[in-house]
Amino acid sequence: QDPDDSEFRATKLSHVGLVTKVPVAQGSLAFGASFARVKSFEREMRYSGQNGLNSVTDYFMPIAGEFDITDNGDGTVTPTFYRDLSFIAYETFGIDFDAEKYAAGNPVPFSPAVRTGSVLQSGQVTETGGVNEWQAGLAIEAARDVMVGVSMHIPVGSYTFYRQHNEEDQFNENDGSAGTTDFDRLTLVESFSTDFGGIGFSVGVASNLTSRIRGSVVISTPTWITATDAYDTELEVRFDNGDRYTFGQAAADQEGSGVFDYRIVTPWEMGVGIGYEGTNLTAAFDMHYADWSQLSLDADAYNFAAENAETRQNLREQLQTRFSLSYRLGNLTWRGGWTTVP
Repeated sequence: QDPDDSEFRATKLSHVGLVTKVPVAQGSLAFGASFARVKSFEREMRYSGQNGLNSVTDYFMPIAGEFDITDNGDGTVTPTFYRDLSFIAYETFGIDFDAEKYAAGNPVPFSPAVRTGSVLQSGQVTETGGVNEWQAGLAIEAARDVMVGVSMHIPVGSYTFYRQHNEEDQFNENDGSAGTTDFDRLTLVESFSTDFGGIGFSVGVASNLTSRIRGSVVISTPTWITATDAYDTELEVRFDNGDRYTFGQAAADQEGSGVFDYRIVTPWEMGVGIGYEGTNLTAAFDMHYADWSQLSLDADAYNFAAENAETRQNLREQLQTRFSLSYRLGNLTWRGGWTTVP
């Protein structure tokens, strides 16, 4: 629990649109464009408290299969790590090789920097960014009371995740005696960001079935999205004797950081709707269908065959339904709705 109050506020443009009708000799022609804030990721959390059960240095510890140890034959060994965070912690003495465990045949011959007592843990987690969508389209009256429209949508967005975690040996219980290290404090910073953009198209038909009933059908192509992920890890560990070890601040520190480009293709989607407008009663019902097992990932530097197979196995068809009803009673209009989103 942090005694300091923390507030995170953001004001964003949510939605704006423009529709204009073009004068024609016969029928109808209309153009439209819009911008919508589809989703916001703005969020912040802070925490602080004593933890006597575990330390983040326990999380730094590798498990069997995440490392190899080479015996150099001169009384020294060289560990090779296949987990970036364990390598980073080893380079900064967040964890260290334990010769006694190695001699005893321990399958994981390492020890964390914090070995006893409790530590003061504090930190923050911040998320920013969002998904925006630009749309543009046109509609024509193909026949009397039958409108046909096409539109293009361009989703763009970004997401940033930032986490800073601090630990301090507040009571100096790790002082270098009784098998402990003289650990003082550490700071772990992890960040991740994604930037993406895409394009997709839709075509729809709306028609007056009767004087009071109107129906519509919309088919949307897949949305083709290109994304770039960037991630970074920094760790600083300090000891009571003044030693300070850092990783992630130098250009040569490549582990735990990188950039990855990939592509996403969403499934085809389809929607149907019907509406009724009476003197006092208005009702509407629509359904939206997508088979999310058809979602696919692709990249030049990585083969997503296993992930795409898992998607086909674990994701499924989704049918969303919405129903709304409004009734005008004098100067008052009562409205209600119901929706299912599996």
